[in-house]
Amino acid sequence: MFNRLIETEVRIPNASPQEVIDRIRDVKHFEEWNTFMVHGECESEEVSVGARLSFELDLQGNRTKIDPVVIESTPTTFRWVGKLGSESVFRGEHMFEAFSDDEGGTRLRHAEDFSGFLVPLLMVLLQEKTRLGFEQMNSDLKASFEEIKSGQ
Repeated sequence: MFNRLIETEVRIPNASPQEVIDRIRDVKHFEEWNTFMVHGECESEEVSVGARLSFELDLQGNRTKIDPVVIESTPTTFRWVGKLGSESVFRGEHMFEAFSDDEGGTRLRHAEDFSGFLVPLLMVLLQEKTRLGFEQMNSDLKASFEEIKSGQ
């Protein structure tokens, strides 16, 4: 089976790890700040392990919908998994891990681990757009905290 990891990181100077993960977990409000995952929904009231999510992604002008399931939700970690067909065909495990830094802010690791037989084909088409989308979401997230702290 094939694997590919796309990993990004951003420092958010004016938020705690839990504040950062709480903002990401609040998928129903993505459209207020997130230009990569432009719409999010959760089938249940609470975004918790086992909940099915639904997202509309903007991959540089190409819109696509995904429906992953939450597999971990803690104050500092949020992960979900989605698949195309069976897990051996194509699986993506999306993860956000937030860590306190030495300056009172948060370092966020934002990554996705792709696996399955379609990885080589799909990564040729999607790897750069996905990385750029992650970086855009990181930038949007950081800016959303800067707006709150400045009172805008």
